[in-house]
Amino acid sequence: MTKAVKETVAEEVEAVEEVAEEASEATMESESSEEPTVPVHVGPTTVNREALEIALKGFHGSTQASMRFARECAELSIMQFEDHGDLQFVYDFLSAIEKSGKNYVRKAAYISWLAAHAPIAFDKDKKRLVKDKKANATAFNIEKAIAKPFWEFKPDTEVALFTKLDLLRALEGTVKRYENGNKFKAANEATENMLIKAKAAITALAA
Repeated sequence: MTKAVKETVAEEVEAVEEVAEEASEATMESESSEEPTVPVHVGPTTVNREALEIALKGFHGSTQASMRFARECAELSIMQFEDHGDLQFVYDFLSAIEKSGKNYVRKAAYISWLAAHAPIAFDKDKKRLVKDKKANATAFNIEKAIAKPFWEFKPDTEVALFTKLDLLRALEGTVKRYENGNKFKAANEATENMLIKAKAAITALAA
């Protein structure tokens, strides 16, 4: 690990601590507790603008702190992997995601990010992530890995919404394409009848 990278990590740790201290208003029951304490959600007691503003402020602050800590955990895990050759920090972070961030922190994105910047493989027999020792294994690239957060390495695919009109236009376009006698000809009478029924169905859907 280069001196510049270590200095960057030290600066990031300091920044994380500052943000976490400002954003977190809750206190832990015990600093030595191995299991994280998850507060019971009781829901809002008052519904008004002031309550929302307080909740938004808490959300923004705690989310920013959480993102910094998640990024720090990911970067420490890949750096430790390069320095010591084992995946202990990787599994510690994955375990924390399962306990405290399941369905909130994108575990798949973390593993994809790790695999793209470190020699890692999945052992099907052990059902565990292991160090890839093949000659063509991915080389460590710490500086590129920490250039941006792991969750931005492979963003979720956005779902495109379509309307009834979009669907009708697509269906109409398909039918018109096969009505072009210069390019297409029905293979048999049954196919020709299917095209006629498709046109009738589209007309009915558009009504």
